[in-house]
Amino acid sequence: MKTLLDKLIDQLDTLISFLALSREDVFQLLNDHRLAWFPENKDALPAVYENYRKQINHSALLLGYSYFESFLNDLLLQILCKRPQMLPKAKKIDYSEILNSANKETLIVKIAQREIHELFYKNMADTVDELQNKFNLSITDEEKNSLILISFIRNCIIHNSSRADFRLARYDGFQEGHAFEVSTEKVHGYGLLLRSLVRRIYKDAQQKHGIDENKQ
Repeated sequence: MKTLLDKLIDQLDTLISFLALSREDVFQLLNDHRLAWFPENKDALPAVYENYRKQINHSALLLGYSYFESFLNDLLLQILCKRPQMLPKAKKIDYSEILNSANKETLIVKIAQREIHELFYKNMADTVDELQNKFNLSITDEEKNSLILISFIRNCIIHNSSRADFRLARYDGFQEGHAFEVSTEKVHGYGLLLRSLVRRIYKDAQQKHGIDENKQ
């Protein structure tokens, strides 16, 4: 059975071949066959290579970010269900939630999912702090700073048409209000960082919280 870690590594590996599509010769091949391959929408591809490359690179970054977030969500859910004593003790539960739960385990899952949902609504700096302090997962300061930067890039791609906002503009290479492109090499670098990080925090979850998917 594949573990959460195996699944994430497989997903990140698919992005390697996806990023390869950003090559200029691939763009030229698609353009050469534009009418045959996209007969109903001949404008499906960007007109210039630079815009095409940018779309591929940014799409790969967004996918990698989503895969990582999903991994964290599932891992934290396993931890909280394994150790429900980590759930907040002072939060209120509606009677309907109790009555609609088949058993105690189902109720714990609901409460844990709500806590994780709230965690991911925080900014990345606060999220990482909680991963470190509450869940005792090992994340270095360098990794934390990189995750914060990636989250800013992700937010600007989705919400600001790939233009840097004031938070992203604090980093070298970005100017507030200016369009940016994350290079293929940078996306690969972020992927390598995530691979190293997730292997360590998954090991932490096993050793510190008793997570063992092979027994489930």
